[in-house]
Amino acid sequence: MRISHFERRVVTGLRRRTRAAVAVLILTCTTACDASSGYPSLVNRATLRIAVSASLPGLSEFADHHRSGFDIDVATYVATELGARRIEWHEVVPRARERVLRDGGVDLVVASYIMNENRLDVVSFAGPYLMVGQDILIRTADMGKIAGVDDLKDRQTCVSEGSTSAQRLVQRFGTAWDEPAHLIRLDNTGACVERLLTGQLDAVSTGNSILVGYAAQHPGRLHLVGRPFTSEEVGIGLAKGNTADIPRINAILRQMIDKGAWAASIRRSLGTAADSFIDNQPKPP
Repeated sequence: MRISHFERRVVTGLRRRTRAAVAVLILTCTTACDASSGYPSLVNRATLRIAVSASLPGLSEFADHHRSGFDIDVATYVATELGARRIEWHEVVPRARERVLRDGGVDLVVASYIMNENRLDVVSFAGPYLMVGQDILIRTADMGKIAGVDDLKDRQTCVSEGSTSAQRLVQRFGTAWDEPAHLIRLDNTGACVERLLTGQLDAVSTGNSILVGYAAQHPGRLHLVGRPFTSEEVGIGLAKGNTADIPRINAILRQMIDKGAWAASIRRSLGTAADSFIDNQPKPP
């Protein structure tokens, strides 16, 4: 079949425009995205959007227009080393952490986020940056009644909705135990602690790094049992499929640990409980 001069010009023009479009795409991905995942790089951002817990004593606190705590220190260190010129802070409750990453509302979640296989189905993780164990917070008056996790079987315990804490307890006591008489789910640990203080329930269970802050905040009234019954890793959440930034963030976490900034932040944030976490140092890959 013979091709007319006009058709030849059209084909030639299409080829040129196609080559130009491909060249622009290649240049864009070379400078701003990961070729394997297609996610924009988090390096050298003008603004990095980071979700943190609204209020966790020693980990993530906001007062006098200033954020402080261990999670805040980790987030700030990572953002600085990634080259971010500004951090845009977002507050998130445990049950919304996957959603804000999936919807693209934030770039990172640094909010006492336990790394596990189920969550890897919906998000990606860098880290770990802290090793924790699920523990129990009780009223000091109940120290003789609750000495470990098995003592919770016939009591009412509160956990954060969307955390792994409920799952661990139900695995231990069975699905029949998962009813309001035994297990209460609230938006955050702070709400659980308020009910514990007013005698509305018997215990609060979550990671010990969270509970030590509340015990220190209410000396004489609250007691950390100090017998963790799990061993878990806390990591930094990223959007599912964003794998290109993980090695860089892990390298930054290793640097924070090696240079002493990690231990200094734990001592500053967790006080007398710091040594138990420093002695169980995480090993980001």
